[in-house]
Amino acid sequence: SLKGLRFHEWCAKHVAADYLIKADDDIYLRPGPLVEILRRRPLSGFVWGYFDFMSPVPREEGKPFYNPEDVYPFATFPAYPRGLVRA
Repeated sequence: SLKGLRFHEWCAKHVAADYLIKADDDIYLRPGPLVEILRRRPLSGFVWGYFDFMSPVPREEGKPFYNPEDVYPFATFPAYPRGLVRA
């Protein structure tokens, strides 16, 4: 979503961290095990999560996540991570 994209853009400009964790507000996150897993991963080029492939772009006005063709001209979104945790 545009909100998620803006979040990542803002973090790239204003946050000095090795990793960025974005999690839904209704999950139970165990930081200890997560940090241990992340320590074994590269600091760049690493995306973790459930990937959505070939998700159709909503074209109907009034629908959540509506995107007109002049904003996003493709029929499907590129693959992107979604779900509980993104690291």
